[in-house]
Amino acid sequence: MRSFLTFIASSCCVLMLALEAGCNRDGTSEPRASVTLRFAAQVDRQPLHLGAQRYTAPTGSGEFTVEDFKMYISNVILRNLETGNAHVEKDSYHLVRFGGESNNFDIVLEGVDASDYDAIDFAIGIDPVRNMSIENLRDLNPNNQMAWNWDVGYKFVLLEGTFYPQNGLTPIPLVYHVGYSENYKELSFGLDEGERNPSAQTNTTLTFEIELMEMFRNPQDIDFNVLPSIKFDQGESKMFADNYADMIRLQNELGVMRDR
Repeated sequence: MRSFLTFIASSCCVLMLALEAGCNRDGTSEPRASVTLRFAAQVDRQPLHLGAQRYTAPTGSGEFTVEDFKMYISNVILRNLETGNAHVEKDSYHLVRFGGESNNFDIVLEGVDASDYDAIDFAIGIDPVRNMSIENLRDLNPNNQMAWNWDVGYKFVLLEGTFYPQNGLTPIPLVYHVGYSENYKELSFGLDEGERNPSAQTNTTLTFEIELMEMFRNPQDIDFNVLPSIKFDQGESKMFADNYADMIRLQNELGVMRDR
């Protein structure tokens, strides 16, 4: 009988500790919030429309369409750089993709502590450990058509389309499939005052603009006539990745874009 009572008492203590871990001292639950990362794809400041919409080529000569565009965003972290507090998303691997009438894609972070954050970090691509792993975590899945093989890993950025040269010359397919672990690009953005405190009552939304033109003109200009395709060439892939490292900017509450 005494052993049974001891077991009951021990079980109650464990339960109380578990409840206390999710509560404040006054008995209320720790507030949790959700934060939405909204990615808006654009081409030369125009909304991305897959397929029919033609855009002026980066060199200014000819036009092109985008038939498909996907990219991996990974390892999302909200930080307070002064206190060291952070919200680290678990299994943080998201395939950002666009289709239909919308040029937006949302990533929703759930269970975020209602705290003060002054920066957000994430990366374009997959970190080297997971890039070579066969474990399927969240959007890391060969069925997403973003995996090459386990010697190379995943495609970090995929863009396919068609280039229409001037003077009615034959259209040229555009195929840019870029990966390799060395092209994993870590980004960090400072947060304005109005973005810093996620609330349990409202959904905080951070809007990021993806400017596709940056992949072809900064810091290296890419001419569709000369380089309409990049796949397994590591030198060309590095050049493309150095360009896409600057293609994402954070929009503040006034609609002003901020570089990282």
